[in-house]
Amino acid sequence: MVVVAAAIAAAATGAAILVVTMLRVRRLRRYREFLRYMEDNFDVSDLDLSGETAYTDCLAQEWVLDNVARGSYGRFARGVQSYLAENTLAGAILLAIVAGSAAVLLGLLFVEGSAALGAAAGLFFIGGLVIVGPSEPRVSEQLLTALMSNKDRLCERDYVYARLAYDSVRGWERTSTVAGLALLAISPWADLVPTTLAAIIAIVSVGMIIRPAMWIATFNPALAIGYVGVVVVIVFYLIPKTMWRLIKGPPSEEERELESMSRW
Repeated sequence: MVVVAAAIAAAATGAAILVVTMLRVRRLRRYREFLRYMEDNFDVSDLDLSGETAYTDCLAQEWVLDNVARGSYGRFARGVQSYLAENTLAGAILLAIVAGSAAVLLGLLFVEGSAALGAAAGLFFIGGLVIVGPSEPRVSEQLLTALMSNKDRLCERDYVYARLAYDSVRGWERTSTVAGLALLAISPWADLVPTTLAAIIAIVSVGMIIRPAMWIATFNPALAIGYVGVVVVIVFYLIPKTMWRLIKGPPSEEERELESMSRW
């Protein structure tokens, strides 16, 4: 059985992420040109671009309500919903069988893939997640496409939605670029990453969690359980989050605008 080296997998994954990102940059240019078109045709100087003001009575707001708030479903999804409404018990059983079978098949594929590719399977999986990206930039691209296809129905309030959508897409392009470059940078030492991470986690877990918890348990088992929960949150969530914020620095105006997208 051929096992793909982690170094090759990291380099290939990083290169694939960068290639896809570069292809998306071409669309980003079209979106930037569209924003300039709106700036030239509408007075957008007095608009609130922070995302705190909810602008209504515009095409973008209608699109968000139809495709984000209420959600639009295709023919297949509507058919499934109709069948479940008319045959609730049978539909639930059938859905459970399909979902369970799919989960088993995906699990087998992942296990076999991990056995065939070794540590490279995890790198390919991470690369796939980065290439696909989260839902927010994809929805933002759909919104921009819809606005660009209906220029005759636009007004100045649509600019706010377009700008926030553009910033969302651009922010993810930057993130994927950093991820691709990071994978290329670590590719010569990718074989050492799993063992290094495992050693760090083992040292931290034993030294800061397990041994102190066992000592506390000799006096109060309930307090030991509470100690484990608190330390896990601090070590594996609060500390990495704080370090990431220190590295990034204070959030910029664009990042605050991106966070406001969740309010849509």
